[in-house]
Amino acid sequence: MLTSDYVPGDSAVHRARPLIKVGLLFVFCTWLFLQEGWLSLSVAGMALAALLAVARIPPRMVFAAVRPALWVLGLIFLAQLFLADWRFAGFVVLRFAVMILAASLLTLTTRTSDLVEAIEGALSQFLPQRSAEAISLALSLCLRFILRVRDIFDEA
Repeated sequence: MLTSDYVPGDSAVHRARPLIKVGLLFVFCTWLFLQEGWLSLSVAGMALAALLAVARIPPRMVFAAVRPALWVLGLIFLAQLFLADWRFAGFVVLRFAVMILAASLLTLTTRTSDLVEAIEGALSQFLPQRSAEAISLALSLCLRFILRVRDIFDEA
């Protein structure tokens, strides 16, 4: 089994099927990216906070999920500050932070092995089994690599 930051639980978020979570994440992030107002960002943030609460994800895990991206978010803020103004820079950075946290909700409430297995099953409906297995293997290796890089980053 791949290592992950999975937080065991029996919430509705934990019990949701992995592909449903992936689909909802895709829809949520696409919708949020297309929105231009603070109201939609606030609603998305509150909905995400409610889901994190339902899943009983500890605040330290929520912060740990976004912490590695803080320096990138800082650079994005500075770039947007240079190109626009502080309000737009804040909006862009907060929108990215909400998207990162939404993706983290997926990984915190779904075992990596379950996610990879579900994606392989879905791909096998449209691709030959061998191709679905190859893509699934590539995905699992990517996830393992990302987790390992994050662990090294945390040690530094």
